[in-house]
Amino acid sequence: ERLFERADGEAFGFGAGCNGFVRCDGRTRSRQRCDIDLAVGGARELLDDHEMWPGRRLVGDDGATAAWMIVMHAQRDLDLQRRALEHLELALDFDDVPGLHYATLADRIAMSDGKEQRYGTQLIPTADRTDLEPWPIEAPEQLDERRAALGLAPFAEQLALARAEYAGH
Repeated sequence: ERLFERADGEAFGFGAGCNGFVRCDGRTRSRQRCDIDLAVGGARELLDDHEMWPGRRLVGDDGATAAWMIVMHAQRDLDLQRRALEHLELALDFDDVPGLHYATLADRIAMSDGKEQRYGTQLIPTADRTDLEPWPIEAPEQLDERRAALGLAPFAEQLALARAEYAGH
């Protein structure tokens, strides 16, 4: 429950209540950054305490999604992301998390490491910022096969949806 509360719109700064700066860890920081850092600390504690991913069976669909969102926002903590990915992989084997959670975190880590992604979940703006293109993809001819194994739609569908949304902003 605590994990989900920290991942809701207010905690992550997607709502109106997160504007401004606060004192956090002895420094003046954005409220959003403080909230993310607090949530990341909570995710680290959860993995330490339970040595397992908080999947559907433990925290329900909303809680599992909240945990995933927190770890996805922990871009400054690659060690936590790598550790979470190991736990996500085990949870995926037991159908305790959506394949999208595993694929997106795996690709985010690959991107952070400057490596090719495996599932095509990470898109970046083109140089002129008018469109989106995928971060480089490992063995693109096998991409849709890898995606299907995790229950993801074909890449062309995801790309078309993302591009349409990007064009609307």
